[in-house]
Parts: sequence; structure tokens; C-alpha cells
Amino acid sequence: MRGSVNQDWQSASIRITLGGLSLLPDLERYYESSIPDAIAVAIWFTGTTKKSHAYITVIAGFIILDHDNGFESMIAKPPFLDLDSHRKGIALSQRHYALQLLEDSGYSACKPTVVPMDPKISLTATEGELLPDITHYRWLVGKLLYLTLSCLDITFAVHKLTQFLAQPRLPHLKAVHHLLHYLKNSPGQGLLFSSNSSLQLKAFSDADWGSCPDSRRSVTGFCIFIRDFLVSWKAKKQTTISRSSVEAEYRALSSTASELIWLQQLLQDFQVTADSPTLLYCDNQAAIHIASNPTFYECAKHIEIDCYFVHERVASGVLKLLPIRSQYQLADLFSKPLPSTQFFSLLSKMVTSHLEGEY
Repeated sequence: MRGSVNQDWQSASIRITLGGLSLLPDLERYYESSIPDAIAVAIWFTGTTKKSHAYITVIAGFIILDHDNGFESMIAKPPFLDLDSHRKGIALSQRHYALQLLEDSGYSACKPTVVPMDPKISLTATEGELLPDITHYRWLVGKLLYLTLSCLDITFAVHKLTQFLAQPRLPHLKAVHHLLHYLKNSPGQGLLFSSNSSLQLKAFSDADWGSCPDSRRSVTGFCIFIRDFLVSWKAKKQTTISRSSVEAEYRALSSTASELIWLQQLLQDFQVTADSPTLLYCDNQAAIHIASNPTFYECAKHIEIDCYFVHERVASGVLKLLPIRSQYQLADLFSKPLPSTQFFSLLSKMVTSHLEGEY
């Protein structure tokens, strides 16, 4: 990779803090060092509160990646992150945080499970006995939210469980306990950041049509890679009901395209040029045809704005849509619960790490 961080960063009115500690002195010391070609990657966690719909962002730190000099370091790290530097890059996980959660919840000696959520169980908002005390459920889900910072494999399960915070029921609590059993199996699961590959931006987009039994809304799932490491992923219920699987897939494409455009602009701010065009993989041929051919818009007027938004990026060469077989669709991890065979098949195709240790 050839690129440098924008040297005009000091002129911007930006103050980034972590637990009251300003990160700017650390960045300033970095810029004063003689490292000419590098990229600073900010890691953050964003969540929402259901009542106020307020966005909460926690800056987790900065990883400095230098392809030419092999320099990799973390200049700011909160206590709930674990780092392991080796020849392949930096392994980022929350192993100690996960182990502490298991101990605090009384599941440190539980029997491990192989998947974070049982695909045979469908959770609804009305079935099951209401919990007499919802505090414990909310406490567990709140703790699990922080684990999604590095544990991409539990993202969908946590997304599903957060939908029942208002009135959790016994099946929901059992699903949380099942997830804790999964954490016992792989507390050190995390991400691997490597600087030994080309700077290619690529994404996988998917939707699970009408999968919510309470509202029949679809679930959008996507994951985005820079180089070979994962930098952005999401599991989110769509805001409207889709009348066809094509419509659900196209809404997911639009959300993924928006995230890609934002990441492209972020790289430009760092004066880093990514390989063009950005690759966007989708396993729905009809959605790809609509994005590539304006003549299909007549049968998709109900999603016309999304159609034009994606088509404009495809026509300009910013995005390139490519088909992919469903068994290779990595975004399936973020849109639905999967059986163990498919779950581990997709997880193994992502550049992930596992910090070992006694537990």
C-alpha cells in the first residue's frame, strides 16, 4: 500500500477522546516520527438506545498499518481489548472481557456450544413467560453488545436479542444463555489486521426476506473488507416491509453501497487511494440486473430511489456488482442464524484470529 495520513489534520476542529484521555497527543507523536507511508485506522463501536434513538459511539483506538516498513502498532487501547502482534499482523480480540463476563454471569464452567444461536428456534415478542425481573437480561445483553466490537460471529445473535429489551421473556433469556455457552467455546475469537495485501475495498451484501415473525420485515446483513481484513459489518432489521425477496435484497444493496461510499471518502481523507472499482457481491441475480440495467426500473418503482442510488454508483464505475453463490455469501453470517456446518464454513473464509490461553 502506498498512502499517507492527511498532514492537515491539525487544522480541523476534531477532538477524539477515550475515557477522558485525548488521543491527539498520541497522534501528534506518531506524525513526528519518521514513518512516511502508513494509514491510521480508527476502530469504533456504534449502538442505539431504543427509547431516545440516540447514537452512541465509543472510540476504541487507532491501529497504524505500514505496508512498506512492516510497522504495526496500537497507539491507544481501551482495557476491554486484547492485542497480539505477530508476523501476520495484529490480532484484535476481547478474550479477557469475554472470560470476565462468563465468570460474572456464573457460566465460566458451562458446557460449550458450537453456534451462537440455534437456527431451529424462532424468537418472537409474544411467546413465552414474561421475566419477573428484566434487569439481569438487560445487563447480559448490554455486556454482549461490547463484544460485537471484535466478535463478528455473535453480531446477528446480539442484534436479535436486543429487540426484546422492553419485555424479555423466558425463551429470550434461554437464547442469551445459549450465547454464553458459545462464548465458552471461543472466548478469544477476534479479528486479524494484516498489512501484507493489496488495498482492495470489497463488500458482501445479503437480506433474509420477511424473517421477523412479529413484523415480517427483512434483515439486512453486510460485511466490508479493506485488504483482507474486516472493517465494517452490520445486522439490522429493515425499516419497511418488502413485498419480494428482490426488494429486500436491493434495500440491503443500497445500505451496503452507502457504507462503501462513506469508507471511500474516509480513505480519501487519509489520502489513501484504494484499488478501483470497489467490489460488491450479491447472491440475487435480479437485484444485480436492476442495478445494471435501467430498463428494469419500471417493475421496481416502489424502490426507485434505492435503484437510482445504486445504479449511479455502478454506472460511474465506483462500484462493481458481482454475483456469488449462496454457499459463499459471507453476509449470511449477519442476516440469519446458521447451522454449524455453514456457520464455520463462512467464518473460516474471513480473516479472523483466535487468541489462545487457559480458560
